[in-house]
Amino acid sequence: MVDRIIKLTVAMVLSLFAVSASAQGQVGSPCTTDANCEAGSVCTPESDENGATGFVGGYCMKFDCTFEQTMCGEGGTCVIDNSMNVSMCLASCRIDTDCRAGYRCQGGTVCLPGNRS
Repeated sequence: MVDRIIKLTVAMVLSLFAVSASAQGQVGSPCTTDANCEAGSVCTPESDENGATGFVGGYCMKFDCTFEQTMCGEGGTCVIDNSMNVSMCLASCRIDTDCRAGYRCQGGTVCLPGNRS
């Protein structure tokens, strides 16, 4: 009986690790360096040489995207800021709880730093 419980516990832990590992480094994931993000992404750390960035826990993002969803991957949305002439992939959302702690769903489309309502 104890062996069966141990095997079930190990299987559960491994399956949880597999789920969390698959999301690691995707757009919107926490990071401290670019190495924490998937290929083609960069890390905006929580703070840099200029001080706090506002991105709690860091934020993996991709730049120079288009509205073609394939570049941002599943769970990402391309946002274009014409005032700064920049485009970036950010984590997609519909409601605040779709975002990780320290972030809220802005405009019902992307997770950005902020306290939830």
